[in-house]
Amino acid sequence: MSSEDYTQFFVGQGKNPSPEAVAACASCPVKEQCLDHALKYEKYGYWAGKSSIDRKKMRKELGIELIDIAYESSVQQMLDALKIEQAIQDQKIKGRGRKKKQKENSCESDW
Repeated sequence: MSSEDYTQFFVGQGKNPSPEAVAACASCPVKEQCLDHALKYEKYGYWAGKSSIDRKKMRKELGIELIDIAYESSVQQMLDALKIEQAIQDQKIKGRGRKKKQKENSCESDW
């Protein structure tokens, strides 16, 4: 199966995934991580050998709430923007105050 052929994992509602998708999931080395991701973020598609209906039942049994990736991403972007703004403000505050004295280039000695 081609890595570009993801459509086999996103079949219409009520339809079964292709035999190739089932085989790929059965032998996948990251099946556990895939299921963890899918339970949290994926409403549609065939993930880790589980259909969207299977995952919906699992979420209910396990008390997992589906997280909208776009929402999580926008919240993270907002938090990052606030951190950047705070860093800019901190830098502006540090920059205020007296100017540093420049050392005079004098040839006079202290004796």
